[in-house]
Amino acid sequence: MTILIHCLAAFFGCLGFSFIFRIFKNIHFALIGSVLGALGYFIYTNLVFTDNVYLQTFIGMLAVSLLSEMFARMLKAPATIFIIIGCFPLVPGSGIYNTMLQVYKRIKNHEYEKSE
Repeated sequence: MTILIHCLAAFFGCLGFSFIFRIFKNIHFALIGSVLGALGYFIYTNLVFTDNVYLQTFIGMLAVSLLSEMFARMLKAPATIFIIIGCFPLVPGSGIYNTMLQVYKRIKNHEYEKSE
């Protein structure tokens, strides 16, 4: 039951990001990308027996990317629409936050050194 709730949360999270990227103009693209995101997260959570987060993420993202390419060809749309929306549940948020924080600190320090 909790996996279903998590997959629904992944679906609505992807749908929210599709509105940020203005994919809501073609709502069926946003819905397909969101379903792919939920499916990728479902695959990710069901591969917990591998005990390898990298393998889980790789296989989940592999499924998302292959299905995105398939839907892109069927609907004659760019595959990046579906891939970008579908990959959000598989992207670790804290890792991205810490990476961007370090990049920001380096840029800020670099600008400070230039001004001296």
